[in-house]
Amino acid sequence: MGSIVGSQVRHDAGRQADGRRMRLLATVRRPELVAPVVQRNIGVWVGLALIVVIVGLDLVGGRRAELLGLLVGPPIVAASFVGPKRTVAVGVVALGAAVGYGRAVGVDLLAGSQGVPVVAIGVATVLSGVVARVRVEREWRLRAVTRVAEVAQRALLGGVPPALGSLRLAVLYASASVEASIGGDFYEAVETPH
Repeated sequence: MGSIVGSQVRHDAGRQADGRRMRLLATVRRPELVAPVVQRNIGVWVGLALIVVIVGLDLVGGRRAELLGLLVGPPIVAASFVGPKRTVAVGVVALGAAVGYGRAVGVDLLAGSQGVPVVAIGVATVLSGVVARVRVEREWRLRAVTRVAEVAQRALLGGVPPALGSLRLAVLYASASVEASIGGDFYEAVETPH
């Protein structure tokens, strides 16, 4: 239904001047991710699986705790997928697995030169947490810049009225790039005497 404002008639989107419904097409956008990238749990699961594989290989290889130095890998892998808290959590689990498994097989990883894997895992965990934090901050900044560009694009495109005279209008905007819903295109609908 239209509403009269001063001497102008303003129409609700999706309705013609006579009140009949019409279908309007809006900007086509890629679907938003349900969760931010930092919340994907795949990094946690891959890191935990890597811990199990490393400890399992050491069990099969003679139970000498020789492969525990490889437990620096799980927090590094997790940092690629999740935020700093989850990355550090994976590192703490790797550290606990190294110390616990070492004690179970009779190797004290907290004493003397045997402590090298523990120190390496601890350093890898801290550095991976810092890397994850920097990555997350960059992703948020990039996401913010992209949103500003999308808003600017929508503001420049403006709206198209549902009808101009007897002509019904609908708009579809699809960016040429799948990764971005912004581009250099403009459109406008204007009623002229011609």
